[in-house]
Order: sequence, then structure tokens, then C-alpha cells
Amino acid sequence: MAINAARISGVVMVLLAIAVFNDALPLPHWVGYVAMVAGMFATFVAPVMLSRKWSTNARR
Repeated sequence: MAINAARISGVVMVLLAIAVFNDALPLPHWVGYVAMVAGMFATFVAPVMLSRKWSTNARR
């Protein structure tokens, strides 16, 4: 569940960034860039890191 929550929160952050870039939210564009990078990290990198940490195999 935590891995899926990380993916979903990443997608939500990317959608927030898209809303900032389309001026749907009155925020500066640098907030959109930060949200985009954080969302991409949470979507693609965080689940892999979590699954490796919680793996029962000793692949370190």
C-alpha cells in the first residue's frame, strides 16, 4: 500500500505542476518546476527504493 501511495502522490504532484504551468493556480512557475521534479521522483524512483528496502532478498 505504501508503494502505491508513493506513486499516487507523485502523480498528484505532477498534476499540480501542470495546473501551475497552465495558470490555473496563482503560484509562481518555480513552484511548478519543484512539484514536477518531486512528482517524477515520487512516481518513478521512490517505489523502486521502497521495494528494495523492504525486499526479503539480500541484494545489497
